[in-house]
Amino acid sequence: MSSLNQYAQHLGVPLPEYTCASVATTSGLFQCVCECLDLVGKGEGSSKKVAKSKPAQGLWEQIESGAASPHAIRAVTEQNLLLNLQIGSTSL
Repeated sequence: MSSLNQYAQHLGVPLPEYTCASVATTSGLFQCVCECLDLVGKGEGSSKKVAKSKPAQGLWEQIESGAASPHAIRAVTEQNLLLNLQIGSTSL
């Protein structure tokens, strides 16, 4: 998770968002979805921590290997930059 968080901070985009839920079985599994840079990953594990780390690791591997679209990453970064500029100009 930390690599993905650091990457998002470096780009100046929002940090990854996680949605987690307990699976309706007696196995005690948790499922989590991670969204970052217009990418979505899913994972499950015996704890929320494990369930959160799996999709984050998957997204990081996509980014690191170049499998994630650089155009999508660039678009999100540009949108965030424009939003920051708009917010900054209204506070002057």
